[in-house]
Amino acid sequence: MNKVISVLVTEEEQKFIDESREIFKEYSIDASYVPKDGIKVVERARNQHLDLIVMELFMPHIDAIGVISKIRKTNSASPEYLITSDFVNQAIERESIRVGAAYFMLRPFTVRELAERIIRIFDFDKEIVELSGGSDEMKINISRILHRIGVPANIRGYSYLRSSIEASVINPNIINAITKKLYPTIAEEFKTTSSRVERAIRHAIEVAWDRGDSDFLNSIFGSTVHNDKGKPTNSEFIAMVSDRMRLIKPNDVSLNA
Repeated sequence: MNKVISVLVTEEEQKFIDESREIFKEYSIDASYVPKDGIKVVERARNQHLDLIVMELFMPHIDAIGVISKIRKTNSASPEYLITSDFVNQAIERESIRVGAAYFMLRPFTVRELAERIIRIFDFDKEIVELSGGSDEMKINISRILHRIGVPANIRGYSYLRSSIEASVINPNIINAITKKLYPTIAEEFKTTSSRVERAIRHAIEVAWDRGDSDFLNSIFGSTVHNDKGKPTNSEFIAMVSDRMRLIKPNDVSLNA
């Protein structure tokens, strides 16, 4: 990657800070550091342009999940988030991803492993992942793509879109029966109605078009972003993102946008 990535890291140990400063330079990562305190992280995020925040799950005053929620409510442009912890369970990981974390990283790890993970968060086309039906890895990658597109994690359409894309990756034919099969399936999962699912997904797409990364939108949706046709329909959006997910194959490091 050519772009310098601006990263804020919750770290107080000087040895780690010194080592990471040197290694991060190799990866074009410009890091600054803040004590492990949720209030301080929120303050820095408000006053500093950041691409990514790397923070401990449990911190004094506000935990990482609370930090993400506060920043999303107050900042017009929200960074990516990488959460670290000494332990993990599925409930915590799911909640972290639900509120908008790009990745949950279990300690211990080396500085170089952290640097490589940061690069992978911002380099979808060189990401090496293995998709299996309903896997946590798939959910994480769908969440990351939706976040990059610009769909806020705190609106209903985000969850509906994520489940719809996952269903479409597993069964591509379901997109051809979006009103008869897909919407009712998502509605049943979330205890709502098909019409509410349809409206929430449409709203999520409209929000994404106003706040998303235009280059990344163009890489997925092509001329749909700019031509007279305007925003993609719900089915077009789900189908195109699902196709993008299916293109990510193990050992394929040369994917083009």
